[in-house]
Amino acid sequence: MPRELRPFLLITAALVLAALLLEISNDRFWLSDFRVYWSAARALADQQQVYGIAFGEDTGFFKYAPIVALAFVPASFLPFKLAAGIHFMLIGVALILAVVRMEQQLMRHFFMAFAPRILFRAILVLLCIAVLLSRELHLGNINLWLVVGVVTATSELLDGNKTMSGILFGCVFLVKPYLALMLIPLLVRRQWPVLSTASITIVIGVGLPFLLLGPTEAWQLHLEWMYAMAAHSNYLTSPNTAIAWLGKIWPTVPSWTMIGVAASTLALLGLRKAGEAAFTAKCRLCLELWTAFALVPNLVVTDQEHFLFSMPLIALVITGLFHRKDPLTTGLFLLAMCLYATRSTDLWGSQMENEFEAHGALGIGNLLLIVCSWMIHTRWIGARSPNQAQLG
Repeated sequence: MPRELRPFLLITAALVLAALLLEISNDRFWLSDFRVYWSAARALADQQQVYGIAFGEDTGFFKYAPIVALAFVPASFLPFKLAAGIHFMLIGVALILAVVRMEQQLMRHFFMAFAPRILFRAILVLLCIAVLLSRELHLGNINLWLVVGVVTATSELLDGNKTMSGILFGCVFLVKPYLALMLIPLLVRRQWPVLSTASITIVIGVGLPFLLLGPTEAWQLHLEWMYAMAAHSNYLTSPNTAIAWLGKIWPTVPSWTMIGVAASTLALLGLRKAGEAAFTAKCRLCLELWTAFALVPNLVVTDQEHFLFSMPLIALVITGLFHRKDPLTTGLFLLAMCLYATRSTDLWGSQMENEFEAHGALGIGNLLLIVCSWMIHTRWIGARSPNQAQLG
């Protein structure tokens, strides 16, 4: 960890601890999403129904792979409050790890130098995600750990450790199969060692329940998992998806249309030769992977806190703006963050916030952020020497 970031560890720990105490004192220590993981794991350990039953809230259905339920079995042996408290604090650990890994990766593979005022930039990133982070802590999800997984997998890939990168990508895809959108840049750039290792990891993740639970029970669980994923969009809606916006103009548009458009766009971006004077392979692949990661909540119906997947792009844009002044990108980024980072009734009041939410302000801000990241990339790389190290 860079020495300048050490105070960030203390700041984050203090904020997370304060948030925990506030949740408990206000009798809001619910962690509804974590309750789903914990309850599903407990049901699995007790040989009871795991899928198709709501744990806690009406929408609290477990929709993850059986291996995920198995991973939470140790936590299910603890009382819920104790397990939830540990999970709450681990979200803070994930936040620290994500910020540190992002800073290291941006320095080593994108800008080739530390931008000034590391601690201040980390705090700016924290402010940009503060509203979504409060939701993540309150619900007790695992999105920040997915951010850590993706950033670390990307870093390992660019460092040449393709086996570890593949393992991490495979784990991420097992937890959230729709994150497989990140396969597009890997396929286009023919990262076969990463893809093969990721595939082996997924096979192992699917196969372990067959060894631990027996073939009959494991097969039934995997079938129920498929049904649970298919039913997910039937009980959740999101105004932040591209299909929701397009549906206002074309109500009969197929749900897969925008996913196809996004995948095709990513493929076309990757097909541009990495050796062109304006780009380097490592920097470009990093941005393509992070863009695919950030796009997911704009393409599938999911909760607001999943927009934390854009955290690496927020760090990228802030770092780029500290390296080089760019009024146009700065103005667009501020607009993006106004839409992305302020989605709270405490800031706008219920009526106005409901209007913002109904029009998909969070999703629009996310798309503007993605545009900003490519503007930073183009302007920064365009000013660099074309003789950069190519991705092996």
